Amino acid sequence: MFRFLWVSNVVVWCSLGACAEPPKPQVPAVRDLLQPEVDRSLAEAQKKTFEQLATADKVPALFKNSLRQKAVRDPWSALGDLEKSGRNLAEGSRGGLEKVPALLAAMAKLGDRPEAVKTDLPKLARDARLEQHLDYIESVLKSAAALHADAISKLTEDERKLLFERPAALIHEFGPQLGFDENAQRTLRQDRAFCVTAMEKIDWAKFLGAARVLLALTQPEFLTSLKKAAEAARPEPLAVAGISGDLLAVRETPHGLILIGANGKNSYHVKKPVAFVFDLGGDDDYSGTFAVNDGARHPMSIWIDAAGNDKYHGGELTTGAGRGGFGILLDLNGDDAYELAPGSGGCGFAGIGILCDVAGKDTYHGSIYTQGAAIAGLGLLLDLAGNDTYKSHGFAVGLGGPGGVGAVIDVAGDDSYQCGHKIGSGYNFSDAPNAKPGDPNFQYDAFGMGTGLGRRVWPPGPASDPFQLAGGIGVVIDITGNDQYDSSNFSQACGYFFGTGLKLDLAGNDTHRAARYGHASGAHYGFGLMADYAGKDQYKSPGPTYLCGCSWDRSVFLCFDAGNDSDRYELMSTSGLARADIGSWGAFADLGGDDVYLFNSPPAGTSRDGLGMFLDAAGQDEYPKLSGLTDPPGNGVRHAKQTGELFLDRK
Repeated sequence: MFRFLWVSNVVVWCSLGACAEPPKPQVPAVRDLLQPEVDRSLAEAQKKTFEQLATADKVPALFKNSLRQKAVRDPWSALGDLEKSGRNLAEGSRGGLEKVPALLAAMAKLGDRPEAVKTDLPKLARDARLEQHLDYIESVLKSAAALHADAISKLTEDERKLLFERPAALIHEFGPQLGFDENAQRTLRQDRAFCVTAMEKIDWAKFLGAARVLLALTQPEFLTSLKKAAEAARPEPLAVAGISGDLLAVRETPHGLILIGANGKNSYHVKKPVAFVFDLGGDDDYSGTFAVNDGARHPMSIWIDAAGNDKYHGGELTTGAGRGGFGILLDLNGDDAYELAPGSGGCGFAGIGILCDVAGKDTYHGSIYTQGAAIAGLGLLLDLAGNDTYKSHGFAVGLGGPGGVGAVIDVAGDDSYQCGHKIGSGYNFSDAPNAKPGDPNFQYDAFGMGTGLGRRVWPPGPASDPFQLAGGIGVVIDITGNDQYDSSNFSQACGYFFGTGLKLDLAGNDTHRAARYGHASGAHYGFGLMADYAGKDQYKSPGPTYLCGCSWDRSVFLCFDAGNDSDRYELMSTSGLARADIGSWGAFADLGGDDVYLFNSPPAGTSRDGLGMFLDAAGQDEYPKLSGLTDPPGNGVRHAKQTGELFLDRK
């Protein structure tokens, strides 16, 4: 259990689970068990797969991530790097508020951004009064604004307007595939212009430097000092349109309002640009537009709530959203409720959006493009404690669109994650044309929960190819607790069209439930890793196919479960584990325990130069009896087929 304490002018958080030593990296262990078997028996099949993977270099798409590009030449090395990056994010999140700047830097590096320029931060006098804190806040805002202005200095006025305005349409229109017809071409041109402007014309070293400066206002030492000064101040007869409740200070600045709210219930629905808010306490209500920048002229907005059971229910693109700028929301304590409209909840669109909740039992309910989503930017939802609930319709919960890194990181608690069950899938037309929503065969799409999403333009050709956008990186990391994951198609470490998905669960007895292309599976040059490092876990799926380390069309995916506990795989409705088709590389491994496997088709199936690898490294395992197989799965069984299939149970 977390405790959030104001001690010796430092915000301290501690969790027995989070303070434990993290598990060791396991990609090298899986590699050392599988690769010698491949080299010994499937060298020719592996060569053919690598030849197919290499064709990804010839497929036109903007903003291919360097780690994804590495995967086509050296899957194990790229997967090891991806695991290392995820573990760095996990370790950074365990440091609490103090480590958020380093966490953001790690996300930027994963997304091929440069290091932030370093700037000397303003100084705050010891035992400063509230008025001096306002001076300090304004000086920080001024420094950040100057860096931001430098970062976008090469942009025209129209380009600056594009970065701020385009996300309002993007969050409703962007999807995995678009036909190249007359109606779609305007959308394709605008989306390409948005991404190109953000990725190629922003000076990201300075942009990230501005974010680093702003995050000085979220650091524990400053927050402790500000809280002390605010508690010593008396409420003033101040009135700001859209605010009810007592205020301690109001200051107009060129960057927007600075507001300090008193202890007690306040309601915020402010229509003027707001640069900084600190609310001392009370069960507060936030609505309208908040914690999002107001265009290039007001590029930053930071809202901090110190205590209380608060309700956040803003409009679209709020609640920690960056649109060509910075939106930061920080809640320090209380059982909070976040009702998230599209584009909200730690989302970055050509900008940086952060939502961080430090303590309490919180609920995050959103529709689409919420909860750690990003396109051509960085989006982070960080929750440091409590038994939390994440729900969304899709395109959410750790989604990385083109040029984006979107992450949801939860440090402690027994958490529940849900993404999907709302958006009907295009597969219904081919698989179940007569099925209706609610029918067992009716499929839904998620595109979330650690998914990298790109856009294919169809049909390919010289006219349409310039508008293809490679997917970014979507991340979900949960560090402690017994967690529940439930999602529809394309989710849980999924990558689509050069997208990269990452999902790590470091501890606890967890249940992972996903549908088609789930649990480190993906299509069209996708790349991903899902790892559960400890606990007695369950994996479930309603089907119909591709789950647990499965790849389609020159993709690379690995799913593994580590530890010595016994796990259960209820996959009767899906087709095998570690399946690899059309020049793909797919692998699954369970590294310990007496496991139970329930499936209706054998694992490690392949077609058309795929390489599929299944490994159970230890334990007395239970396999189904499948009829008609010359090489049925079982304990102590090894078989390798020149079609690229490897099954290995090491008993």
